[in-house]
Amino acid sequence: MKIVRIILGILFEIIASLVMIAIAVLYAVISLIYRFPEIFHPWEKGDRNPVLMIHGYSQNASNYWLMWFRLRRDGWSHLHTITLTPPLASITVLSQKVKAKVDEILDKTGAKKVDIVAHSMGGLVSRYYIKRLDGDRKVSRLITLASPLAGTYTAYLGLGSCAREMCPGSKFLKDLDFRPEEFPRLSQAAIYSAIDELVIPHHSAATGNKEIDIFLPYIGHAAFVYSRKVYEKVRERLKAKA
Repeated sequence: MKIVRIILGILFEIIASLVMIAIAVLYAVISLIYRFPEIFHPWEKGDRNPVLMIHGYSQNASNYWLMWFRLRRDGWSHLHTITLTPPLASITVLSQKVKAKVDEILDKTGAKKVDIVAHSMGGLVSRYYIKRLDGDRKVSRLITLASPLAGTYTAYLGLGSCAREMCPGSKFLKDLDFRPEEFPRLSQAAIYSAIDELVIPHHSAATGNKEIDIFLPYIGHAAFVYSRKVYEKVRERLKAKA
């Protein structure tokens, strides 16, 4: 039964990766000639915190189309995405983009704090923003999905400053030294998997804190943003009292 689940997880990951790449490329190409309307950025106020969804390495805002619709269906009224540019820049640079986006969201919605859902590298971008750019005052919940919190060996194959910063033992990771217990007012969750082919070792996406870590063993890296099981955990944490 375990082998069947692993095989199904791998097959789902292959499909998810192809879908993610196709949509991301299409989104990027169309963005060059057409400015998308802010269907992903409604400014109306709601009862819950605004949610900012942050993508991973070399991707864009389109990664979250399914999660956006699921959250919208389940009652979240203001959901926001961001495309981090330049895509191969340092995580410190990309974190500045997140800072500007959060400030914009809070200014336009009147909310006091945002909740962040971050996939892959987006988790490190979020952590840097929270610790180094005073983001802990503006973020209520941080949910990371398959994020290489302690680095990943596959980053050695990547391009750009951000890839080097995701290598295990990098100067960036040592300097960041993010410790969840430093932020008692921040509700945190780290969802990770045993068959994540891009976060190696897989426990690098966990914090070591049982109150924070959520293990879903049969989810591939790209599949995290499409998986119903992952979404249910995200929704649960977004609903929970911060």
